Amino acid sequence: MSKLSKKQRKIARAAMPFDKITGEDFKMLKTKKSKKAEKLYKKSQKVAYKGRKAVDEGREKRANRKLKKAARLESRSIKLEEKY
Repeated sequence: MSKLSKKQRKIARAAMPFDKITGEDFKMLKTKKSKKAEKLYKKSQKVAYKGRKAVDEGREKRANRKLKKAARLESRSIKLEEKY
């Protein structure tokens, strides 16, 4: 039986050794979150491109939907970057 609580074990599993909490665990968690923000930003750029393409094709409803989604994704990525 581990002396760590469930949440503490989740932190400890991020880096070696897996049964103790060290500074490496927190570094790994931070990099995972920054990678997630980067991934969201790239996805927002792809969706925005599709929205601009739909505008050129004259498909206004689709363009509005895509551009709105891109804006939401970009704001989520910015919030993640600011948070960590």
